Formats: sequence, C-alpha cells, structure tokens
Amino acid sequence: MKHTPFPSIIFALLVVGCEGSNQQNDVTSNLTAIEQSTMAIEELNRICPDSYCQGGFGYKFEELTCTRKSCTLKFSAEKRNTQTMVEGILTLKGVGANTIVSNEDGLDYVSDAFYDAFDDELLDWEGTQI
Repeated sequence: MKHTPFPSIIFALLVVGCEGSNQQNDVTSNLTAIEQSTMAIEELNRICPDSYCQGGFGYKFEELTCTRKSCTLKFSAEKRNTQTMVEGILTLKGVGANTIVSNEDGLDYVSDAFYDAFDDELLDWEGTQI
C-alpha cells in the first residue's frame, strides 16, 4: 500500500494558517525605521554595562542606519587597558529596516536576529583591535 503525504500537507496548512491568522502574535512592529533604530541603540547602551562593556572595551553606540537587507552601526569604544578612544562601524548582515524590532502580544522588543548579527560582528571587530 502506497503512503500519500496528503494528510500531512493538510495538517501543515492548518497549523500555518492558524498561526498566521492570530493577530496577537504578529511579529511585525508598527514602529518607523527611525523609531526602531532609536530603540535598538537605547537598548544596546542600556544593557552594555552588564554585558558587552565588561570586557576590554567600554562602548557607546551612537547611530544605526538600515537598508532592507543590512544595518550599519556606528559606535565609539574606549580601550580599557590604554584608555584610548576608537571609532568603529559594524555592518550587520541579515537584518534590515524591518527586522530590528519584533512585536509579540503587543510589546515591541529588539529582535533575536538583530542581537545575533550584532554579537557576531562585535566579536569580529574586537578581534581586529588586538
């Protein structure tokens, strides 16, 4: 007897259809691109003392501009061991103007995709500063 994938396809469509129709779990934020950039910079600077700024650099994140496919983050960093200021620019690939902030159950937050791209690029940048 041949097995047909038909029931599985219907189940998958029902699951996707149900999730897609639930407006409370919408992952798109209604914030403008400028509001999303501002929110992301404020959040990075807020969490920095408890995370990124505990290493060899103290960071001040200053400007975030995005296209549809990538973002550019400008910042200044103080090298802790020499107390020298360094300017830096990160290009965050895979996140763009519409993926900085997500919305879940009516609450806007900086997306995991943004943090993942940021973490990768910041670690790479720090590696070039040794």
